[in-house]
Amino acid sequence: MKRLYALLLLNQLCSIVFQEVDNEFLNMARTSMLGDGTTCLLALIVNCRLTIANLGDSTAILIRNNQLLELTSDQVPTRIDEY
Repeated sequence: MKRLYALLLLNQLCSIVFQEVDNEFLNMARTSMLGDGTTCLLALIVNCRLTIANLGDSTAILIRNNQLLELTSDQVPTRIDEY
């Protein structure tokens, strides 16, 4: 039970930190008229369980049996669900 709680807490913390970094940079980019963005990808395997956190246009890809599977979708300013 403690491990599950630790994983959930880690997941929440990653989410919060990624969102704060993204918001901070977005605010700075808007005021400075920058077209740049932030990017980060975190993959963590604990007890055979994969957790992925994604920020920006980094893509997590799983290769299994010579097949590619995109695990994330890029976050870009033109996406409607980014606002």
